[in-house]
Amino acid sequence: MCTNILRKFLNDPYIPKPKTCVCTSWASQPYAKGSYTAIAVGASQIDIEYLAQPLYSSKNQAKPVLLFAGEHTHSNFYSTVHGAYLSGRTAAQVLLSSDTPQEIVLNCEDTSDLSSWIQGISLE
Repeated sequence: MCTNILRKFLNDPYIPKPKTCVCTSWASQPYAKGSYTAIAVGASQIDIEYLAQPLYSSKNQAKPVLLFAGEHTHSNFYSTVHGAYLSGRTAAQVLLSSDTPQEIVLNCEDTSDLSSWIQGISLE
């Protein structure tokens, strides 16, 4: 059921069904204690964008040597599961693209399904 919601929300029919499910214990971990990503007081949108910048080993290198993805790197869907998913897809696109550098633009204009998607979540 969660896969169908994710497919509909992200408009991606190719999201596979999960093979296994891992139940984490992050809420009871001594250093996480159920924490989540939040923008610090005094931080701005540009700080999120800086966190997502890839690292290159030289100025002329076409592909980065290190990419960052996760819910903390998506400037529109910061601190959300779908932000993590979209940033991961973007990182994969960079790795799978041609060696010619180009700007990667996230298509996040259609957020009309967000409220209906959230309303469909059951917290039981």
